[in-house]
Amino acid sequence: MTPHLNTPHLMRSLAAAIALLGLLAAPALAQRISSQSPEAAAPDLARPNVVMFHGKKIGQDPDPFIRNEMLRHADSGWAD
Repeated sequence: MTPHLNTPHLMRSLAAAIALLGLLAAPALAQRISSQSPEAAAPDLARPNVVMFHGKKIGQDPDPFIRNEMLRHADSGWAD
């Protein structure tokens, strides 16, 4: 005798299994995101006047407007 599959019961079981997997995976994903170094998370706090672009120092200026211009033109092809 084969067991009768009840579709609503099967769907509830599947939804519960997916929810359980999500709860089990959440701490691992949160740990991976928060494992950045403090320098990578906030580079402007360590060196407030340095302008970085793709991990490379492109300039330094105390004026925030000038630093913004440096970032805007970092990949424009203009000569340094």
